Parts: sequence; C-alpha cells; structure tokens
Amino acid sequence: METDVIGTKPHHGFNVMIKRKRRHMSQDALGEKLGMFQGQVSMLESQETIEDETLEKIAEVLECPISELRDFDIDKAMNANSVINSNNTNNDSANSYSGINQTINNISPEIIELYKTILQEEKDLRIREVQAKDAEILYLRKLLEESLKK
Repeated sequence: METDVIGTKPHHGFNVMIKRKRRHMSQDALGEKLGMFQGQVSMLESQETIEDETLEKIAEVLECPISELRDFDIDKAMNANSVINSNNTNNDSANSYSGINQTINNISPEIIELYKTILQEEKDLRIREVQAKDAEILYLRKLLEESLKK
C-alpha cells in the first residue's frame, strides 16, 4: 500500500532549516547574513510558504539553488519507504526483491542526509530536554533543602 501524497506541497521553512543545518549554520548566523534577528529566522522556518524574493536571498546565503528550498517535498521523498513496505508484502519474493532494490537505488544522497539531519536534531532535542529536567531537579532539591533548614 502506497501512502497517498497527492495534494501535498513543499514546506519552504522546513527546507530552509534542513539546508541551514546541513551547512552547520545557526539561526543567528543565517539571520546576521540576511539582516534579520534569530527569532525572525525561527519564524521563517516555521512557515509553510515563503515569498520567492526571500527564498532567493536565503538560497544565495546557503549557496544552493532556490529550487531546493522551494520545490523539495519531504512527504513525497519519504514516500519511497511506503513503496518498500508494499513490496515487502508481495507474495512473489522475486518481484519484491526487485522492487526493493529499485527503490533503494532511487533514494538520493540528499534524502539520506535529510534523514540523518532529522535524526540528529531529534537526538539533540532529547538531550536538551533531559538536561533541562536535570537542572530543574537540582533546583527543586536545593529549594527543598533550604526549606527543610528553616
């Protein structure tokens, strides 16, 4: 069963974020080069649609074609996984193997890098969440100790 991706459209902000991270650039650094504040870059990255004029400036800073920011659709790119899954359920193992092989060969290095970037970002987010909880626990312990001393 193939996932239906008809009607989806690229998320410009997400594409900007991915390209920025692949360049190992912070929101601050991108903002500085664009004449924006970090918060403005953060807001841009959350927008599904960004004006072409702004995308052109971002593409210039990130040294990539504007089409990579405007046209790349993660949903369509990730649809390759559903093709693999549907081929795995095929009773004819020869056809299944052929379909998987063809799909795997069609996965671009860009998609592989995208997966790596997304996974690393998720890992970093979880680490920051744990660190924040640890700091909160330490703070609460300190408050508890101080209140018990009174």
